[in-house]
Amino acid sequence: MPTPKKKTTTKKRVAVKKSSASIKKVPVNKQVVEAPEYQSSAVPLVMYKRIALTFVVIVAFALISVLYLATMQAVIYVDATQTEHAAEFIVTAVETPTSETQIPAELVSGTLGKTKTFEASGEGAIEQVGVATGTVTLHNNMSTSQPLVETTRLLTPEGVLFRLAEQVTVPASGTVTASVYADEEGSSGDIGPSTFTIPGLSSAKQELIYAESSEAFTGGVVMVSVVTQEELDAAVTELTNELLEDAKVMLRDEAAGEYGGEIFKTNVSERAFSIEPNTQADAFEVTVSVETLAVFYNSGSLEQLALIKLYEGLGQGQEFTHIATDELQVTLEAFNEETGQASLRATLTGRAITSRASDRLDVGRFVGMTGEEVKTLLLGEGVAEAVRVEFFPFWVRTVPQLKDHIYIEIE
Repeated sequence: MPTPKKKTTTKKRVAVKKSSASIKKVPVNKQVVEAPEYQSSAVPLVMYKRIALTFVVIVAFALISVLYLATMQAVIYVDATQTEHAAEFIVTAVETPTSETQIPAELVSGTLGKTKTFEASGEGAIEQVGVATGTVTLHNNMSTSQPLVETTRLLTPEGVLFRLAEQVTVPASGTVTASVYADEEGSSGDIGPSTFTIPGLSSAKQELIYAESSEAFTGGVVMVSVVTQEELDAAVTELTNELLEDAKVMLRDEAAGEYGGEIFKTNVSERAFSIEPNTQADAFEVTVSVETLAVFYNSGSLEQLALIKLYEGLGQGQEFTHIATDELQVTLEAFNEETGQASLRATLTGRAITSRASDRLDVGRFVGMTGEEVKTLLLGEGVAEAVRVEFFPFWVRTVPQLKDHIYIEIE
């Protein structure tokens, strides 16, 4: 049997690329072992630092941006314009109300009369026309006396004529005083000191015999103190008020219940005077009779109804700052004691301002505006009397875009 032949395998030589790493001999157990040493291909450390620094900057910027957006704000202070609102309505006052426009009340009436004496004030005056009078000094520069009869004429340089009130004789080279009066009634005779010629004498004598006055003449027009119609009317008013006070006491005693509110009205049924208007008098009498109507009503019910009426007239986006309930005005319009009903006119006023709920104070309107633009807008619309805007941080100059960072403060 033949002997098998061994298969011969040819070994290929593979070229091994030597690493650039150098061989370093390291002693191990006193034996030298050669260890390869490689060159590092990793990212340099400086590059890591740069990446880290960039990340920190980005994070810081983002943080600052978030803080800025979170803290920036605008506060708009509005000194709101106040407007007057009034509710005026008619309400029926009855003993037993049956509707919302009626209030509980009681009606009573009474009549009182009185005569009273009043002292004249002396302030009333009328102008009366009279005759001016005065006193003159007559001069005689002749050597003989000169008689002058009553009504002898005396003439001023202005042509105003007077007459002697009595007969006189002017002594030679002497003087004498005499009373004179104006030839006509009226203010023309009210003159100041003057000189007078005597037209009845000859021209030659007129140079030697004349008159002078040193004081003003009065009486042409005289102001006389009288009781005027205005003074009589004022006396009627005073006496009527006195009667009203007496009537209030009387009618309150007649009212059966407690109502809290009351209103009175007087009608003068009689008035008489002891003198005529423009009469000179030191005193006079006035007689007055008045009928007084009284309505005693539930003040709480009327006030509640007035508030409802007032709020009904309040515009949207407004709110009241003050309602003068203590100044509720009530007047008596109609009175029917037989039916037990009276009509009362009530007026209640209040002051209102624009509220935060108003469209005019919607924060979205102001986004992106400067403080001056916000001020101009609100003042122009009449919403405010004064406006100021405060920004935070201090370098912010416009209203933020974020509406929840805008605040409205009404002062």
